[in-house]
Amino acid sequence: MTANTIATNTFSETTKDLLNYEWHTLGEQKVVQTLASHPEAGLTHKEATKRHQQMGANQLTGKSGKSPWLRFLEQFNQPLLYILLTAGLVTLLLRDWIDAGVIFGVTLINVIIGYIQESKAEGA
Repeated sequence: MTANTIATNTFSETTKDLLNYEWHTLGEQKVVQTLASHPEAGLTHKEATKRHQQMGANQLTGKSGKSPWLRFLEQFNQPLLYILLTAGLVTLLLRDWIDAGVIFGVTLINVIIGYIQESKAEGA
């Protein structure tokens, strides 16, 4: 396929048809042929504009993030924290206020550190 034949090829695939391809299994020539393109020259400006209008912008949509409060509360959903919270409650029932405060403090620090780490990872 030459750069001159680009204009004569028609791109008639719909978005739904294109989604049915397993692109990673196709060879280079098959991809170029299917997309009615050229491996070196690409698309003409006119064809690129036409496809942009037909198919939409070529961009990925990001996932919407979880709310900060939900991310914070999810930090409590860990087996170690269940054990610490249970130990803290038992210590409260035994009226050992200082030990209960230390246990709950360690639990809270663990949750805050986990929240900060997850926030940094999500921002990366």
